[in-house]
Amino acid sequence: MLAVAALLCSLPATGLRVENGIDYSRPELISEVSRYVPGKSFLVGIHFTIKPGWHVYWRNPGDSGQEILVTWKLPPGWTASGLMWPKPSVLTDTGLTMYVYGKEVTLLARITPAKSGTARIAAHLDWLVCKDICLPAKKDLAITLPSASHPTANPRNALLLAKVAASLPAAKLVLQGQAVLGRKEITFEVALPPKEVGKDMRFKFLPYDMGVVRNQPRAEATCTQNLVALRLPKSEYFNSGAKKLRGLLVWESEVETRRAISFFHEIDLVLKPSLGK
Repeated sequence: MLAVAALLCSLPATGLRVENGIDYSRPELISEVSRYVPGKSFLVGIHFTIKPGWHVYWRNPGDSGQEILVTWKLPPGWTASGLMWPKPSVLTDTGLTMYVYGKEVTLLARITPAKSGTARIAAHLDWLVCKDICLPAKKDLAITLPSASHPTANPRNALLLAKVAASLPAAKLVLQGQAVLGRKEITFEVALPPKEVGKDMRFKFLPYDMGVVRNQPRAEATCTQNLVALRLPKSEYFNSGAKKLRGLLVWESEVETRRAISFFHEIDLVLKPSLGK
C-alpha cells in the first residue's frame, strides 16, 4: 500500500529503457527442509538480494513506498503463517521517514503441510525497490518438495533461516498498563531489562500500522532507573478505528564498556482513550 505522503521517486522518462525492479532486487524462495513430513510445520523464506544503494520496504513502508506483498499458492489443506519481518533500517529524506531494507533481507513464514506426496509451494511477490527513482517489481516463485517419514534438512537454507528466526523481534518487555490515546499524543511505559539499561539511551518506535503514530526517526522518552515513559505524536492521518498500538521499540545504549548496543522488542498494546493532551 502506498503511504499517504507523496512518493519519493519518479519513473524513468518517456523514451528511456523502462527498467524492472528485479534488476536491482532479486528474490528467492527457500525452505529449511528438502523433504517434509505431513502435519509437521517448517520454515520457508523469501530472500532478497539488493544492489548497493537500493532498498525495499518493511511491513509499514513509512511516509513513502510500498511494503513487500506476498500471496501464497499452496496445495489443498496446506497453510502459511503471517510473514515474520526482521527489524528494518530507518531512512530519512526531505523530512520524510521510511522503514527499509538494504543489501539483503529474508522474510519468514511457517508452512504446515497436509497430505503426503510431492508438493509445489508457490508465492506471488509484488514490491517496490528505490534509490534515486522507484521501480515496481513482480515475481512468481516456486519450489517443489517430496514428502518423507522423517524431515530432511537443507543444510544451507536451514542455517540461514535459523539465524534470521533467532534475530526476529520478540515480546519481552514488561508493559506498564495500556497505551493512552490523547488529543495529540500516545503515551505508554515499559520496564526495560536491567542488563539493557545504560547511558545516553536513544529510542525509536517503528509502528506496524499506518495511521496511528507519526513516523519519526526518534521517540521522546523519560527514564527513571529502568522505567521508560514514551511519548509518540499521533499521526496527522489518525485512523479513528485504531484499537491497538503495535510496533518495534528500538533503543541504543552504552552498556558496560560497549557503545551503541542496539536492542529491540515488540510492543502490542490496547489503546485506551484519554482526555489528556
